[in-house]
Amino acid sequence: MARHRVVVRDRGFDYLSHALALQTHQLVQLARDLVHGGVVLFRPEDEFGAVPRFERVRDARFREQGRDRRAGRFRGAFKAVFHQGACSDTTASDGRYVMDTNYAYSCVLLEFCLAEGAPFIYASSAATYGASTEFREEPACEGPLNLYGYSKLLFDQRVRQLSPSAAQVVGLRYFNVFGPRQDPSGAYAAVIPCWTAAMIRGEDVIINGDGETSRDFCFVANAVQANILAALAPEEARGEVYNIAVGDRTSLNELFNILREALRKMQINYDRAPIYKDFRAGDVRHSWADIGKAKGNLGYAPAHRVKDGVEIAMPWYADFFRAKSYR
Repeated sequence: MARHRVVVRDRGFDYLSHALALQTHQLVQLARDLVHGGVVLFRPEDEFGAVPRFERVRDARFREQGRDRRAGRFRGAFKAVFHQGACSDTTASDGRYVMDTNYAYSCVLLEFCLAEGAPFIYASSAATYGASTEFREEPACEGPLNLYGYSKLLFDQRVRQLSPSAAQVVGLRYFNVFGPRQDPSGAYAAVIPCWTAAMIRGEDVIINGDGETSRDFCFVANAVQANILAALAPEEARGEVYNIAVGDRTSLNELFNILREALRKMQINYDRAPIYKDFRAGDVRHSWADIGKAKGNLGYAPAHRVKDGVEIAMPWYADFFRAKSYR
């Protein structure tokens, strides 16, 4: 039976699937939901941005944790699983839903990969650090402020308990990832697509606070590089979590100017000043990832700084927000 890469993902990581297809010259399966059997097939010859073909996989049988699980014809079919999906609503109050989605379901996938001996690369989050002023992959720096961050940290701790001889399992703590095909809708959309949409429409850009709040913005190609390196990493890199970012910080004021300049290069001029409002309660003032561990263990070397990533992503954002279908 042919062995395929499989990506379990949320919207916005088609970029990873495309890169895997190009690198491996294999069929890549984008699994929307292995529990209920939905997958999307992405072929190496498909162009990035194309709508992949959707199929139903009726014989996948992943059961709730603690019950019988069968994988049907998936036994032996996976070469690696890249688990990118989550409930990412940091204000979610339904604890059972968050824990089932981010922890229990991840445990099911983890156990399947351990049984198969397949590498399991999963998305953790910088939310595990909470209000910390140091962002190293150490328990002393970790202290999530919400259910989302707690659910991610709990699974990280599960992974840390694995035997060194276990299958290759690596967690990637993403910091403010952005890029093409990112979902800009909803109350929790990332700041870059939200502000870009406002600028294109000639609307006000709202900044909470004085604009000196900073983040370590990470272009999606850097995250893709980290996933591929994690799947190929040596044995000593297993059972660990790694910060994935640029290792630098950009203030919101700086980001505003970067976005405006990128649009200006596309002959889209935005001349309004940002509107400053009160700080939001619970917002972390600064985040700046220590990526030394990822560099040393995985060979991670981010190739795109925030300005580079914005310039690459901006044509897609502009086309998307100017399309008649966007609401």
